[in-house]
Amino acid sequence: MGTGRADNNSPPREVSPMDPSLERNPVPMVQDLTSYSIGPGSEPDAESKFSTAQVIQEECQVPFNDMLKFVKNLDTHQATIAVPVYPEDYERTDEEEEALEEQIRDRTWGFYAFVTDYEAASQSKLPRALDNLLKCVRFGLRYDIKLGASLQVADEVWQRFRLEIVEDKRVLENASVDRVRATFVSLIRARRPDFGERDTGPPRGTRYQTCLLLDTESIESLASLEVPEQPSLESWKTLDKKMLKAVSAQWQRPQRSDSTYRGWYPATPVELENLFAEAGSDCYQLEDRFEDESSGLLADTYGYPPHLRRFMDDESIGTAKHPSEVKAPICIEQISSEYK
Repeated sequence: MGTGRADNNSPPREVSPMDPSLERNPVPMVQDLTSYSIGPGSEPDAESKFSTAQVIQEECQVPFNDMLKFVKNLDTHQATIAVPVYPEDYERTDEEEEALEEQIRDRTWGFYAFVTDYEAASQSKLPRALDNLLKCVRFGLRYDIKLGASLQVADEVWQRFRLEIVEDKRVLENASVDRVRATFVSLIRARRPDFGERDTGPPRGTRYQTCLLLDTESIESLASLEVPEQPSLESWKTLDKKMLKAVSAQWQRPQRSDSTYRGWYPATPVELENLFAEAGSDCYQLEDRFEDESSGLLADTYGYPPHLRRFMDDESIGTAKHPSEVKAPICIEQISSEYK
């Protein structure tokens, strides 16, 4: 849903109408599309490699910070993913409940990414763009390690990363943000039988609330990157660019607004973990991030941007002069080769 709100004194102005093609050629309420997964979390045996926040904390003696909380929240969400919400849900038998939980089971994190450019030039660059997108996520986690994050926790987050790439030229070629949003919701309805044709909002969880749009500019920008193996502040600045469109499933276009927010947030490829952690908490998070950045509110109360706080514990935040001074204990025995 859209609020049309902004923390400024600009008078509300009329908002451009929704993509008119959606009236001429509406998206079906329920429509599945072909997709494929990339990232370590997409491997057939990926879940066998997953640990839990409790095990990591006990074995490695790491502080319970935002990054470890991120891992815990993935499993907490999984444990409650099929909890009855509507009256008809309580009519499910135990067998139906177990079957549903197994069908929608997902301990990974990531987004659906919709490709909208099918010209030969962009299609030839798409494999490199996707490969660089994975490298950027891994780079972001390595940068966190450089600044003091636990290797074990960062490794767990990386092992759970999975992107679902949706390609369908007939449906998505040159699709607007409005059409991608509608297609995203339609696809989620098809893949969540407990959601289906109900006249309700999307299911809980960032994967069902926010998607990525890969258009001409995104593909070109990602494909042109050179992602170094070893992170540095200079390389972070190079990669920390707004190359992606993160689209909110629930945004609704207001008639008038004093904000320039239009249901999508310009995201950077090295910040996807932080985006995922925030975007699923409520339907206003993307809009809040957009407004905060537009207003220059990039740092939190302690003076640290979100991406520098998520691996710090609450006690050390107030004493460290810089995040690099906060060093979490390292559990060397369990570190994957990605971080050695």
